Amino acid sequence: MSFELSPTTPGQKHDDKGLSFWPTPVPVIRAVLEEHPPPKGLWMVEPSAGEGPIAKELAARGHRVTAIEVREECEGPLEAILPASDGHEVIIADWLRWKPQNIFYPPFPTIGSCANPPYAPPEECLAHVHHMLKMKPVWMAWLLPLAFVASIERAHLLDLYPPAYVRPLVPRPKFAPEGGGMRDVAWHIWLPGNQNSTFKPLWWKQYV
Repeated sequence: MSFELSPTTPGQKHDDKGLSFWPTPVPVIRAVLEEHPPPKGLWMVEPSAGEGPIAKELAARGHRVTAIEVREECEGPLEAILPASDGHEVIIADWLRWKPQNIFYPPFPTIGSCANPPYAPPEECLAHVHHMLKMKPVWMAWLLPLAFVASIERAHLLDLYPPAYVRPLVPRPKFAPEGGGMRDVAWHIWLPGNQNSTFKPLWWKQYV
């Protein structure tokens, strides 16, 4: 596969592997959790957890969370949000090299995932999504560039694993407090038995 790398734009950061990450605004997270609530009691896996804005919202809704993040400096903030005493887990590792242990083998009757993976380099974004889909979650909502659906390589993945919903965020969210880092993104939501790929704007600002 060949991909064209996206340039760095305001609000975008890079970790020590060169992967981009965009800290997710809380109202954007709440919008998908309110409009497409995951079943109660799911074990939620969040790759590319960063400092934990998604993990915090998931834990607040009663989910057990495993947060996986490659950057060691995020371990402290994540552990503060996800105490092990509450059944949560923080793992500092490369998501693409992480494999569940013990009972965590497909099919996962109680696993879900909510994440905002790195968008660049694009081949990493595709690999991150595929790695999660292969675990057959019963609920999966990932925030991806809207252009994800227009790439030949990524379109093949969506043909193989059709999402139930594609919810582009309206208006375009800002990923940095100073107003930079605006991107066209959409929550891609996978649900077992629903492959309709319904395309519907998600007006997220009502959750501010």
